[in-house]
Amino acid sequence: FEGQGGSGSGALPLAMDLVPRQLPRRPGERLQVQWLRQGQPVARLALELVNAGAGQGLWLRTDADGRIDVPVPLAGAWLLRGTEVRADPDQPGRWISGSVTLSFSIDPP
Repeated sequence: FEGQGGSGSGALPLAMDLVPRQLPRRPGERLQVQWLRQGQPVARLALELVNAGAGQGLWLRTDADGRIDVPVPLAGAWLLRGTEVRADPDQPGRWISGSVTLSFSIDPP
């Protein structure tokens, strides 16, 4: 599976993107997503998976390839969100930030 800006896709890479590798269709199925910055995987960044009916989210961290792989336990509307803040390599003392979101829903069984 090639995401935004993947080799041979012809598309320019986005500044930041969550590329779904697998979206769950039923409760218990796995969500597989990769976080990319300028088309390259971003490791060790925090993402929060939130169900519209729940009061709390599940915090996850991307692996060395910028991926998460987690079962989604409940039906309903879901949001996966994350924010990255990093030092600007071209301007000492300044910061670069960006955020990403992915929404999806799972129908009840």
